[in-house]
Amino acid sequence: MKHTLYISSMLAACMLLFSCAADNTVIPENGSTKSAVVNLSLSTGADTRANGALPTDKGSVVGSNEGKLNHICVGLFDANDKLVTLYEYDYSGDKSIPTRTDAVKMLVFANVPMSAFAGKYVLSDFYTVAQDLGYTTSADGKTKTAVTTANSQSMTSLPMMSDVKALDWGSGTTLSPTVTLNRVVARVALTNITYSFSGSYSGCTFTPTEVFMYNASNQLTNWNTKTVSGSVSGENIAGNANTVYLGSGTISSFSGPYYFYVFPNSNTTTPTKLVIKGTFKTKSGTTYTTYYPITVNSSSPTGNIVSTITGGTGDSKISANTTYGLSVTLNGTGVTNVTDEITTTSITVTTSVDNMTNVTVPEHFGS
Repeated sequence: MKHTLYISSMLAACMLLFSCAADNTVIPENGSTKSAVVNLSLSTGADTRANGALPTDKGSVVGSNEGKLNHICVGLFDANDKLVTLYEYDYSGDKSIPTRTDAVKMLVFANVPMSAFAGKYVLSDFYTVAQDLGYTTSADGKTKTAVTTANSQSMTSLPMMSDVKALDWGSGTTLSPTVTLNRVVARVALTNITYSFSGSYSGCTFTPTEVFMYNASNQLTNWNTKTVSGSVSGENIAGNANTVYLGSGTISSFSGPYYFYVFPNSNTTTPTKLVIKGTFKTKSGTTYTTYYPITVNSSSPTGNIVSTITGGTGDSKISANTTYGLSVTLNGTGVTNVTDEITTTSITVTTSVDNMTNVTVPEHFGS
C-alpha cells in the first residue's frame, strides 16, 4: 500500500506541474521561496528602421505598426534556467504576473501563436520553439491561414523577443521592470524601378508582372542564434502554393514600394534574393519572360553586385530588425530562370540599409 500511495502521489504532482505550466500559474516547488509579482512594462524600442518614405499597410504607417504587440508569452526561470512561471496574455498594456522570488531570469516573446511554449521547462528550450514565417500573414501572429494568398503579410504581426532580463528580489517581492522587444524579422523592399535602355537595348521595354522573394527562410529554429531553415520562393506558381505570401502576385505595372518580411539568413551559398519578373520586349517586337534576381545586401565584386561600401555589411547576409530598401534601374535584359545569376551590365541597384544608425549602401552593376 505504501508503494502504491507513493506512485499515486508522484503522478498527481506531475499532472499538477504540466497543468500549471499551461494555466498562467506558478509551478509549485518544495522550497521556502516567497510569492512575488512582476509588474511588466513592454517597449519595442525605436521603430523598425527605414530610409525615405515608408510603405503603408491597410492605410497605416509602418513606423507605428511594426511595433504592434498582440499575444505575449513570458517565461520566468530560476538560477538553473528551470521554468518557474509560464504566463501568456493578450497585450493591452502593463501586466501583473504572479511568480516566486526564485524566478531570477525573464524572457519575453511577442506575436507568437497561443500555447507555442507549452511543455517547455528549461530556458534554452524556449529558444528552440520553431516559428513559421507564415504567421506574419495574420493581423496578430496567431494564425497562418493566409499563406496561400499573395501579398498577405501584415506589419502588425511581426515576431519579437527580448534579451534575458535579470530579476533581483533583494528589495521586496514586487518588481516593475521595462523590457525591450526586438523584431526577429527584416524588411526587404523594392522602392522604385526606372529604365535606361541604350546601345543594343535602345528601343526595348520591360513590363513587370511580379515581385517576390527567393531563397527566403520560412522557419526560425532558434530565436537566440537566429538559426533558420527552409529556402522558399514567393513566385506565383503552383509549386509555391503555400509560400505565395512572399510575393506580389500578378501585377501589370510597378506601383510600389513592394515589401516583404523575412527571417535572417546568413547562408551566402543560398542568399535571400528579391526578384523582379516581367515581360521584356525587344525593339523588333519580340517578347519573352525574364527575371532579375537581386541578392539582398550584396557588394561582392565576384557576386552579382559591385559596390563601394559606405556602411552596412554588404556580405549577402540578412540581419534581424533591419530594413533593406532597393531602388533599381534596368539597363538590359534579365535571365531566363530565377535560379540564374544576373549579369553585371543588366541592372543598377542602390540599397539603403538602416541598422543601428542610418546608413546608405550604394550598390551598382557594371563598372
